[in-house]
Amino acid sequence: MSPKVLADRVIDQFVDAVGNGEFPPEGLVPNEAQLAERWQVSRLTVREAIRSLMELGVVEIRRGRGTFVRPPSNWSPLDARTLAARVRAQGETDVHGQLLEARLILESGVAELAAARRRGEHLERLGSAVEEMARALDEPAAFARADLRFHDVLFDAAGNLFIGAIVRPIHDFIAQARRATSDDAQARTRALRAHRTILAAVAEGDCESARHAMTVHITETAALTLGPPGK
Repeated sequence: MSPKVLADRVIDQFVDAVGNGEFPPEGLVPNEAQLAERWQVSRLTVREAIRSLMELGVVEIRRGRGTFVRPPSNWSPLDARTLAARVRAQGETDVHGQLLEARLILESGVAELAAARRRGEHLERLGSAVEEMARALDEPAAFARADLRFHDVLFDAAGNLFIGAIVRPIHDFIAQARRATSDDAQARTRALRAHRTILAAVAEGDCESARHAMTVHITETAALTLGPPGK
């Protein structure tokens, strides 16, 4: 196993240990030798992992005192591993709601940008994804993959590097959510209709309609997943 893979594994295990309370925020981190023994790796691997954890804001070195765990609120928000740990600590229901809020803000704007900036190849890929969704209407896993591909193409068509950077850490969460909602046959039928509407607006270059269609789609998804507002 390569040194990088080993260091990445230590990072994941360290973050999990913080999440389950073994290494509490503001607590002193065990020394290199103890961590190497705990995870059966070399001290060099531990040193590399700690260096990366510092860059992610998970730990900090306090001169003369040692290495300490920082509160999760100080961790990098743009790293998938640290974000996943914070999600696990926060609770599943609240996370689903926050993810849908984030999607509503981001993807409605992305649909608007895509309508203004899409090229022919984007429309072809969007159309292909919708066709695949239609063919997979009775196959939840395949439907979810096509659904995710449609939205990935929209982000590509929007042509904004910063939005792409923001979305990358939550991509896996979005994929998991889509797989969950795709298990419902009624949800798949609604989603197919919504994606056809979004595609039509993007193809027409109608920015306002594209934003509205995406807003309606995600709002319907939220109602299906979380129930009506106030519930």
